[in-house]
Amino acid sequence: MLKDKGGVVSFDKHVTYANVREYLPGDILFSNIRPYLKKIWFADRSGGCSNDVLVLRSVDANLYDSHYCYLVLSRDDFFAFVTNNSSGTKMPRGDKEAIKTYQMAIPKDIGEQRAIAQVLADLDNEIQETERKLDKYKQVKQGMMRELLTGRIRLAQE
Repeated sequence: MLKDKGGVVSFDKHVTYANVREYLPGDILFSNIRPYLKKIWFADRSGGCSNDVLVLRSVDANLYDSHYCYLVLSRDDFFAFVTNNSSGTKMPRGDKEAIKTYQMAIPKDIGEQRAIAQVLADLDNEIQETERKLDKYKQVKQGMMRELLTGRIRLAQE
């Protein structure tokens, strides 16, 4: 799992079945090791993961929208809660029993949960698009600076 909610990468090495935990589309995967790295992912496919990754799944898909739950658990206050309830110094691990006590505000109406999740997802998409544009503009700026500082391009003064 990648830090800062960056998703996952494939692991191509052979592992025994006993060392793998199954996940399904719509599950929330949360790395229990070093929770301050904010490794969380909303599964868009099925697969397997390390036993150090918690696979969270809605107990009733008719009552709890998993995407809404993922968005709530992606907040900094959840990571702070897990970090404050972790043990170990070099590779701290979250306390699974403490994680089970974490309380989330969830609207009773699943339609409202889905609507909130959609608005937040739309905002996330907009932020990602803006960040892509920012990266592009930074590259253009670097290129222009290189051209100006080497003298290949000169600015005319009026």
